[in-house]
Amino acid sequence: MNQHQREHIATVMAHLSEPARWLARSPQEQLIGDSWQRCVTHHGLEPGRMQEARILPWQQLREHRQRMEEFRHIAHHGLTQLYQQIAAAGYVLLLTDASGITVDYLGDAHAEVSLRRAGLFLGAEWTEAVAGTCAVGTALATGRALTVHQTDHFDATHIPLTCSAVPLFDPEGQLQAILDISALSSPQPRASQHLALQLAQVWAARIENAWFAHRHQNNWTLQLSAGAPFVGGSPEFLIAFDDRGRLAGHNHRGQRLLEGELGLSAPPPGDKSALLGMPIERLFNTTLDCLPQWLAGGQPATLDQARSGDKLFVTAVAPLRPARRAAHASADRHAPCGVADRPAAHACAELPAPLAALCGGDAALHQQLQRAARLLSASLNLVVQGETGSGKEYFARAFHQASDRRARPFIAVNCAAIPAQLIESELFGHLPGSFSGAGSKARAGLIQAADGGTLFLDEIGDMPLEMQTRLLRVLAEKEVLPVGGTRPVRVDIRVISASHHRLEQRVEQGRFRADLFWRLQGARVTLPALRDRSDLDWLIDTLLDGKAELAPAARRCVQQHRWPGNLRELRNALDYASAMSLNGRIEPADLPDTLQMSGQGIASAEIFPRAAAAQDLVMNSATSGASQQGPLSYAGAADHPAAPATGHAGASGHGAAAACSGQKNPPGLPPEAQELEQHLHAARWNHSAVARLLGISRMTLYRRMQRYGIRSPLHRS
Repeated sequence: MNQHQREHIATVMAHLSEPARWLARSPQEQLIGDSWQRCVTHHGLEPGRMQEARILPWQQLREHRQRMEEFRHIAHHGLTQLYQQIAAAGYVLLLTDASGITVDYLGDAHAEVSLRRAGLFLGAEWTEAVAGTCAVGTALATGRALTVHQTDHFDATHIPLTCSAVPLFDPEGQLQAILDISALSSPQPRASQHLALQLAQVWAARIENAWFAHRHQNNWTLQLSAGAPFVGGSPEFLIAFDDRGRLAGHNHRGQRLLEGELGLSAPPPGDKSALLGMPIERLFNTTLDCLPQWLAGGQPATLDQARSGDKLFVTAVAPLRPARRAAHASADRHAPCGVADRPAAHACAELPAPLAALCGGDAALHQQLQRAARLLSASLNLVVQGETGSGKEYFARAFHQASDRRARPFIAVNCAAIPAQLIESELFGHLPGSFSGAGSKARAGLIQAADGGTLFLDEIGDMPLEMQTRLLRVLAEKEVLPVGGTRPVRVDIRVISASHHRLEQRVEQGRFRADLFWRLQGARVTLPALRDRSDLDWLIDTLLDGKAELAPAARRCVQQHRWPGNLRELRNALDYASAMSLNGRIEPADLPDTLQMSGQGIASAEIFPRAAAAQDLVMNSATSGASQQGPLSYAGAADHPAAPATGHAGASGHGAAAACSGQKNPPGLPPEAQELEQHLHAARWNHSAVARLLGISRMTLYRRMQRYGIRSPLHRS
């Protein structure tokens, strides 16, 4: 710690001890002072405790990047253009999600070591709970654009940095991402960063508008501006309406315009806009049927706001694919359906939008979602049951987004993926030198990072018993004690737990604490397996999202498959088929081999002669081996390794017919084991390929094989 850092710590402590003496001279100083107070009172941080930057492991980062993949794709051009303007001045560019995790990064490759050490790097977590006052974290907390310059930072570790951050909002008004321009060093005056903040605001608005246009390309859109020259090229306000003339979305400027018009207060950053669903007639002196008269290309026209009568210049953009009227919408069961911008199905329309987006009309799932919706305002913890890949994390995230905790973090932890020796420090945090390899700086744990929000504990059934004891104390006392610490930190979290195990059985076996089970299970939600859902066609079309279409024969293959990997396997299979298809039409031959085998009566030897013959050979050899070595041994298959068939099509007809009719080998295994064995045979016992197809790790695949007694014929002892 150098002298400059000591002086900064003394300044922060003096401010916190006597805040009344520190009168803010500007809104910027007020934002910083309020953030310092939150760091201590809300997050339990100490000014004298310097924290090194937290970089997420790649596995966790990949989950955040995948959830933002579509948005990152839309934003990429704008990020690249902006970086070209700022790179020469030594700046780096960060894009974070709403949890403060850096999901995209552009910076100088020659300075990578210094940037990573400072946290200006891919995977860095910038929240007030972890890093103290910082541009990204304070923008997330307040929903406002700001510069946090040098000694504005709470943690003395970060005082060399200068950072300017701007929130990006989705078309429903919720804070979605943060655009940040930062530098390792800069001139002393904060005013030197004025241009950086202005550039960030300009490009944030452009990215936000591009995302709006992508999301609402199938809605009527009004482009509005106070000045005629800007309405066609750079409109200030964007408002989208559905086919009933109700407001479906807006950009952030449009939201502020309409809130001012109606006298509404701005909601917190994580809340949805109160404007959604309002009829066009309440906002403007027009109707939906009048919008075509303002289509782009004509003379600039004006539109009056309904309440004030103020005039705005207007052009209209027609839907790319007009939606059907509500009376006929349910007739087209295969129509592509957006996940987030309209209700999933009529049956789910009364649910909060994040929950409704999970359901396409399946009665069992809809009943579970209805029960969950009634629990949104309760303080109960939840246990989510379901097979692997059935969407437990999707549900947890949607539940969080629909709850009043949506503005706070959602932290997902896979209890089975963290090594046993690290899970304690990862969850609870640690103090400097508290264990071998702990490092010289303290680190907040994932539980503390979830303060005020939701902690999702996936595969909770695999948590070690000693960690279950510590988690029980967190739930009972509402406080967390870091490893090596003596002073607990208060936390306010809702815990959603998930497991493919039956936790009651784990309790009976002595592998899960009964008292923790009852703390966690305030309520239970059970998600149906994909093979039991009646909305498979809706899911298919939702995931394809118009990028490709399934030929009828290919759709029958998909419908007949049992989907042991559930939604993960479905997504991977459709992504694979889309990549293999020509001209956006998916034929049976474009599907993964295991799906080609699942279509009744269509995967004949004439369609798949080589695959059918090879599959017949493998299945027959596995059956003969099983008859000699017991129902769970597959060593006999090694005597007849799978190879491309060389005979004519007729020689393989029996194997293809058997595969397509749903025959399982060997008998007596549960359906999930039979499907797993079928995947392994089809992939020639390539474990990595099967794990990718099912959307699971190889270790999870090995555990399932061991559970069912399945042994690879390629690795016999």
